[in-house]
Amino acid sequence: MNIVLLIVLAVFFLSIAFFVIKKLVVRAVPPTSRSDDHEEDLYVKVIDHISNKQRIVLLFFNCQNLENTDLFSASDPKVEVYQRSSAEDSWRKAGETELISNELNPYFTKGVVLHYFNNQTTQLKFSVKDIDIHTKTDTITSDLIGEFSCPLEDLLKSPNTLTSDLSNPKKGKKFVGKINVVLEQITPTETIGESKKTIVHFNEVSVKGLPLGLPTFFQLFRLSGENRILVYQSEVQQSSFNPKWKSFNIRERKLNEPLIISLWKWNNSSFGSITFIGESTTTLEQLLANNNTSIDIIGRKEERVMATLIFQYCKIETKPIQDFKAITRTGFYTRYLNRYSYKDYFKMGLEIQTVIALDMTKESAVHHQSQKGGQPLIEQVIHNILSFLEPFDQDRAFTLYGYGAKPKNSSEDLKPFFPLNGNPDSPDCIGIEEAISCYKKNYSKYEPGAVSEAKPPNKKKFKKNDFYPVIQKILDECEEGKQSGVLTRKYYILLILVTGDDINLQESIKAIVEAAEYPISIVFIAIGEPSIFGNVGQLDADDHPLEIKSNPPCKAKRDIVQFVHVDPNRLKEQRVSRDYLEREIVAEIPAQVCSFMSMNFLSPKNI
Repeated sequence: MNIVLLIVLAVFFLSIAFFVIKKLVVRAVPPTSRSDDHEEDLYVKVIDHISNKQRIVLLFFNCQNLENTDLFSASDPKVEVYQRSSAEDSWRKAGETELISNELNPYFTKGVVLHYFNNQTTQLKFSVKDIDIHTKTDTITSDLIGEFSCPLEDLLKSPNTLTSDLSNPKKGKKFVGKINVVLEQITPTETIGESKKTIVHFNEVSVKGLPLGLPTFFQLFRLSGENRILVYQSEVQQSSFNPKWKSFNIRERKLNEPLIISLWKWNNSSFGSITFIGESTTTLEQLLANNNTSIDIIGRKEERVMATLIFQYCKIETKPIQDFKAITRTGFYTRYLNRYSYKDYFKMGLEIQTVIALDMTKESAVHHQSQKGGQPLIEQVIHNILSFLEPFDQDRAFTLYGYGAKPKNSSEDLKPFFPLNGNPDSPDCIGIEEAISCYKKNYSKYEPGAVSEAKPPNKKKFKKNDFYPVIQKILDECEEGKQSGVLTRKYYILLILVTGDDINLQESIKAIVEAAEYPISIVFIAIGEPSIFGNVGQLDADDHPLEIKSNPPCKAKRDIVQFVHVDPNRLKEQRVSRDYLEREIVAEIPAQVCSFMSMNFLSPKNI
C-alpha cells in the first residue's frame, strides 16, 4: 500500500513540476514584427487571367484556442490551404500563411489567393499545422493541430467570414481550436500585373503615458465587414522616457477605411503571456493628416485613456516594382518576379508557338481508339487543348510530332520522333481543324512500337517512352533563333502526351534544365492510372529545382514544367474537359512567360 501511495505522490509532483516548467518557457520569445507588405505576394500579380470564367478570392485567417502540440513551448502555427475540384483525384496546395512562433491565438497577415471556376464544384481544406524548424539538422517537421473542410460555395454564401471548429482525425471529437476564414472577392482588373507598388510608410511610432520599463507591442487591424484582418504587428518595445518602435510599411488602404490600433503588454515575468491594455479606431486619412498624429488608447474596462501612440512622418510612397529575385523559404531555388503581366508581352508582339508531342507507343494504342463509337481520348485532349490555346497563337500554326512508332510497311528504322504530317520541313498545321484532320489521317499510317527501338546518336540507349529528343529539337530551334536575334519574340509551349513511365530520367532532367534558359514551357499530359507516373511526376519540381548530376551540379534556373493528369477511368466526370485542361495550364504558364522575361531583363518594349 505504501508503494502505491509513493507512486501516486511521485506522479502528482512530477505533473506539477512539468506544468510549471512548461509555463516558464511558453512565449520565451517575445512577439516579433509582421506586416501585410509581403513581397512574395507580388508573385500572384503575374499569375494573370487567361479566361474570363476564372474567379479569384483572397482568404485571410485567424485562430482561437489552438491545442498546444509542443512540449516546452506554445505551438508555432501556420495555415495551409488545399483545393480539389470534382474533376480531380487529389488535393492540390493553393497557398499558405506565414509561420507565427509561440502563439495559440494567431492572426495571420499573409492571405491566400484562390483561383476557381464558376461552373465547377470546388472543395476546400484548411490545415492548421505546428511547424518546428530544427536548425542543427536543417530540417523542418510539422504536426497537424486540426483541419476543416467545406465546399467553396459555403464560403461564398457566408457573410464574408466562416467560423468552424478544427478537428484532428487522430484525436476523435477532442476540441483542438477554432478557425475563422475571412473572404474578399477580387476583380480581374485588380490582379493584372502592376508596374508600381504603393505602400504606406510609417517612419516612427512612439508611446507615452505608460509606466517605465513596461514591455509593450501594438497591432494594426483593418476591417473586412465586421472581421479584423491584421496588417501589422510591432516588435516588443521596453518602455523608457522616449520609447520608439521600428519604422514599417503596410499595403495602401482607402483613406477612410477604419484602422484599429490595439496595445498589448508582454508579461515576460508572468510566463510570457500578454495582457490587453486598450485600443482605438482611426483612419489612414487621420494618420496622414500631419507629421505628428496622437492616438489615445482607451481601456476596455476602465474606459479611460491608458496611453497615447504618436505616429510621426507617415506618408504614401509609390515605387516601381523592379525585377528582383525572391528566395523561397526553403532556399532551394529562385522564383523570378516580374513587374509586367504576360498580356503586356503579347500586346507588344510576343508570339506563341504550340508544339504537341503524341505518345504513339504500343501501350498508348487503346487511347487512340474510339470507345463505344465516341471520340478517341487523345483526340479529345488535342481538340480541347488547341481550342483553348488558339486565341493566343497569332498564326494558328500548331506543330504535331509523334514518338514511339514507325511507318507501316516500311523498311525505315524507327526514329525517336517524327512530324505527324510526314513533312520535316513544314510540320505545322494551320488551325484546329487541320490539326485534328492531320492526326486522324496519319495516325493509322504508323505502327506502334517503342522509342527504345530507335538507334541513338550516341552510345546511350533510348528507353521505351523517352520523349526528351523532342525537347532537344525545340532547344535546337531556340538556339537558331538566338543566333538570328529573334529568340525572345517567340515563346514555345510544348505539350507532351505520355501514357508510360519507362524513361531515361537523367536525360529528361538534363533536357529540361537546359530548356529552362530558353523561352519554353513544358506541359506533361499524363494519360493513365496516377500510380504509374513516378518518373514523369518527378519532372514537375515545384519545390526543388531539377538538377543535373554533374560536378559541380547544375540546377534549373526556373520552373518550366506543369504536370496534368488524365484518368481514363473518370471520363464521365469530364476529366478531359476544356475547363479542366485550361485551369491546369493557367496555373503556371503565364508566370513562366514572365519569369523568362524577367530572368533576361526584358520589358515588353524590348522583346
